[in-house]
Amino acid sequence: MTKTDFKKTLKHLYSTPKGTPAIVEIPELKYLMVDGKSLPSLRLETLNEGLCAQIMHIGPYGKPMDDSFDVLKKLVIEKGYKPATDSHDVYFNDIRRTAPEKLKTLIRITIKNKSF
Repeated sequence: MTKTDFKKTLKHLYSTPKGTPAIVEIPELKYLMVDGKSLPSLRLETLNEGLCAQIMHIGPYGKPMDDSFDVLKKLVIEKGYKPATDSHDVYFNDIRRTAPEKLKTLIRITIKNKSF
């Protein structure tokens, strides 16, 4: 069985500079999904997101994260796209072990052209 290091092969999908929104094409991938809060359930799901806008938020959740989302929405509109789905987040840290100012969260929205 061949091992694939997705942190290297798909780095461009998960490493946008802090606060800089980007438009990316996400291939079909399997994700480990976490549902719930105190006793979360886990599930493996395949997503085919396609064309997305994303931004890396570094810092606490809440208002600062909302500000990053606003920057992302502005880019989507300026580039002539519209959201196709609600946003979802990719969390890179364990909130129990990471200081709030160091939390890394990728905010992503599936988008489409306004003409569709």
